[in-house]
This record gives sequence, C-alpha cells and structure tokens, in this order.
Amino acid sequence: MEENNNQQKPHWKTILTKIRNDLENIRTRNPKFFDAAATIIQVMWTLANTFWNSAILNNAVLTACITLATCGVLCLSQWVLLTNRREREVAEQKRLSECEIAKQKRLSEHQATEFTRKLQIIAEDTDVNSLEMMSFAHIVAHEIKMNISKMPNQSIEITRNSIPDFLVNTLNDLERILSNHYGEKICASIKLCNTQNTLKTFARGQNNVTCRGGIKKVRIQNTKPIKIGDNYAYDTILKRKFQYFAEGDLINLSEKEKDDDKFFCEYGDKWKSLFRSSIIIPIRCQILARHSEEYRMLGLICIDSKIVQPEWNRKKDSYAYHTTAFVADVLYSLIESYIIAQQMSRRVIR
Repeated sequence: MEENNNQQKPHWKTILTKIRNDLENIRTRNPKFFDAAATIIQVMWTLANTFWNSAILNNAVLTACITLATCGVLCLSQWVLLTNRREREVAEQKRLSECEIAKQKRLSEHQATEFTRKLQIIAEDTDVNSLEMMSFAHIVAHEIKMNISKMPNQSIEITRNSIPDFLVNTLNDLERILSNHYGEKICASIKLCNTQNTLKTFARGQNNVTCRGGIKKVRIQNTKPIKIGDNYAYDTILKRKFQYFAEGDLINLSEKEKDDDKFFCEYGDKWKSLFRSSIIIPIRCQILARHSEEYRMLGLICIDSKIVQPEWNRKKDSYAYHTTAFVADVLYSLIESYIIAQQMSRRVIR
C-alpha cells in the first residue's frame, strides 16, 4: 500500500521528500549544528549577492542559476527547519501534557492516600476516645454507686472527706479527656447552691486550680459565696430558667449592644485573662408537677477554656457539652445523698 502511494507521487516530489527526510535526519542528530548552518548559508548568500565579481554579474544565465540554486537550498532548509520546529512544539506540548497528567495523577493518588491515612488516624483516635469515655463513664457510675451505698453505714466525717475527694478526681478525669480531645487545657469546677441567691465552689480540677492562681488562692475563693446576679451565665440558668449555658466566644458576647445580653461575671474584667469560652450545665432533677415544669437545683458543673472554641457555639452538638452533661446527670444522685446525709447528722446531733 505504501509502495503504491510512493509510485503514484511525481518524481520531483519523491526526490524532495527524500531530501527533506535526509535533512531532517541530519538535523535530528545534531539540531544546533543544522540550525547554525542554515543561518550561515543565509548570511553567506547575502554577502555573495552583494560582492559578486563582474564576470559572474555580466553572465545573466549563470547569475540566475546560482540565485535559483541558493534560494532553493535556503527555502528547503527553512522548510525543514520550520516543519521540525512545529513538530517539536507539538511533541513538547504533548510531553508537557503527559507530564501534567502524570503529575495530577500522582497528586490525586497522594491526596487519596493522605485522606485515607487521616481517616485511619481519626478512626483510631475515635476508637481511643470512645474507649476512654466508656471507661470514664463506667468508673464514675461505679464510684457513685459505691459512695451512696456506704453513706448510711459510715460517719458523716468520712463522707465529708470522701465525697470532695471523689469529685476532684472526677473533675481531673473530665479535664484530661476534654483537653486531649481539643488539644488545649480545659478547666472544670463544681458550684453548689449555698442559698437561694448564692453559690459556692465545692470542687475544682487541677487545671482549674492552676489557672486560678494555685491552691492557696482557690481555698480563699472557695470560702466566698458567689452572688448569682453577679454572673451572667449563672443568672441565665438559675433565674431565667435556661437549660444550660454554652458560648464559644465570651469576648464577643461581652461586647453586645444590649446590656441585659452582655456577658459579665464575678471576676470583673479579669475574667478575660482566665477564660474565653465556657459551658455550664445545671445539676438538677425535674420535680413531677401537674401544670408546670419545676426542678430541684443542687448546683452547676462548669468547664472553660482560655481560647475561643467555635464548636461550643453549636450548643448540644459538641463533644464538650455531652461529656459535661453526662457528669452533671450522674452526680445529681450522689450530691443529693450527700446533702441528705448531712441533714440527718444534724438531726442526730440535736
């Protein structure tokens, strides 16, 4: 088939194609030399055309032949040069496209691998967090059950010592779990209702003690009652009957235009150096009533962080909310039993 096509071509085209192929092969082997030679021929022709000797110039036929031959060589070399240049550009574009496709493929494979690796890490972390949370829940529930069962059979002095110790250990574990989850120190404390309008800090986690200035300072702070009206969050829950308080950016809340919707607390302006976000869950239980929802309020469990926690703005969707709410729910029965034991001991003394 190819031989028939070559036979059908005019003889001059066959010769021209052969010359072109030979020149192309020469140029392929040494492209720089070929391009330089083509340029030199152009320059030499210009110079020769300028300085022909009179004998050649007087012979019109010879001059015409030399001119045609030289122009033919130049045109042929430029044709080969331009043709090869186009082919090189096409080949280069094809090579770049293939390289880009290969690069994109490698990048996609890398991204997929990286995404899979991150999913595995998240899954492993989730498994670890879930196991840690289940262990924490089991230990807290078991210790509450044991403490409640011991109260009727031990002196009130032992109960007064054991319950605060248990609560401190629980808050330490809560701080550790939340700090590991958020990668930032989380502080926790428990406030109990002292009177109808005041609270007192009953227990603090180690992070909370450190953040508030150390054990000596917090002991003094623990003796001071906190007026509910001096703290926006406490007032929101205990006076305005909100189910909980959750805010990931307290600075923003403190700068609102309405005075009755601005955050404030008993620390004055000092609170900004202590925490920037907070979740507060009431320790309470609903009292069955026919026509209204009433609760017996025992106190509050509070967590806070020195950095803004955007997730805490999602209210009940956050890991911190559910973990803190769990602790608040299970502590109700323990604190209620502790209060009842104290009341009974006072009656016995009287």
